[in-house]
Amino acid sequence: MLSKQFKPREVAYRTKWTTGYYELRQRAATAQANLSFLSNSEALRDQEPLEAFTANRVNATLLGINRAFNNIDQAFANQDEVLASIKYDPRLTAEEKEAQIEAYYQEKNDTLGEFYRQVSEQLEQVENDLPND
Repeated sequence: MLSKQFKPREVAYRTKWTTGYYELRQRAATAQANLSFLSNSEALRDQEPLEAFTANRVNATLLGINRAFNNIDQAFANQDEVLASIKYDPRLTAEEKEAQIEAYYQEKNDTLGEFYRQVSEQLEQVENDLPND
């Protein structure tokens, strides 16, 4: 019975995709702050209209990336409640609980992995397009 408690997980609960997600989030926030600063500085000097800023391809990409981050955050916001509802469900056997928890983490890992692959390319392009001035 004791060995059952220490059964290794088949699905990692924290993967490189989880770590990568938070690194991308930080990079996106930095790029957004840099773009906003540059835009505000430029607007003060040249009185550039706000429409030009919002039409900017880099800004549009960053807005889309940030919306995607918000969607991912919302999708996994109730993680603790979902896991608790599985762990403490008296109708499920230990094996069923384990299988459902593993499936939850597999779905999360798959989602974060796909998100990372898509967003990292977009974010790299944004970082390359931002002026270094």
